Amino acid sequence: MVVRAPRVARARQPGQFVIVRAAEGAERIPLTIADDDPAAGTITLIIQAVGRSTQNIVAVPVGAALRDVAGPLGQPSRSPSSAGWSAWAAGRAPPCSTRWPRPWPRPATS
Repeated sequence: MVVRAPRVARARQPGQFVIVRAAEGAERIPLTIADDDPAAGTITLIIQAVGRSTQNIVAVPVGAALRDVAGPLGQPSRSPSSAGWSAWAAGRAPPCSTRWPRPWPRPATS
């Protein structure tokens, strides 16, 4: 969902999020800022509509207003290396590492 939020678009940094409410009295939902366009004054939010509140947010018609978009919030992500990039993931899966405790098993040869 692309949302017009000029102040957020100018100020946001990688890893930050916004709190969104579709209407007065609605639940406050934290959403990660996936992209921004400071020139257009927009931010892009990726929303998985699984509950009533997120379904209400994605049901807002194009051109209509959300009640609140508060942010940017949270600590910006920092690159752990001097290369200037890093990869981040979130979800319900257990943490994963590319460093394995032992070598991959080799297929049996006959």
